[in-house]
Amino acid sequence: MSEHVIVAVDGGPGSDAALGWAIDRARSIETHLELLTVVDIHRPRAMGRDLDLAAHERVLLEAGRKVGVSGIRAHCSTTLHHGGLVAGLVAASRRADLLVMGSDERELANGAVHGTLAPVVVARTRSPVVVVPAGWKAASGG
Repeated sequence: MSEHVIVAVDGGPGSDAALGWAIDRARSIETHLELLTVVDIHRPRAMGRDLDLAAHERVLLEAGRKVGVSGIRAHCSTTLHHGGLVAGLVAASRRADLLVMGSDERELANGAVHGTLAPVVVARTRSPVVVVPAGWKAASGG
């Protein structure tokens, strides 16, 4: 049976680390990778909706390309979700065996004022969550 792993991608360093972690996991476990990006309808759009949507589509294409060149034998799909960021990730967790998301120092620095995304998502999800720090690299061994 294949494990359904949803990887939240946004093109940032934490997102790249999360994708790398999921790819590394898929080398040893039969996996269906679903690459997810959320068009946050609550975030102000300075450049307009169409440009924002195009940027999210490029993020998904680039993440899919990285999976393709990784050499893993995982089935890969993409999902572009329109809605609130937290709500989108929590909704995705309902259909996942594992949700993988990144975290980076900029998020932690803003945490004192705005809260951090990872703890909020982890507290509400229906599946296990892996939070991968930006800069994570696969290592040989355990």
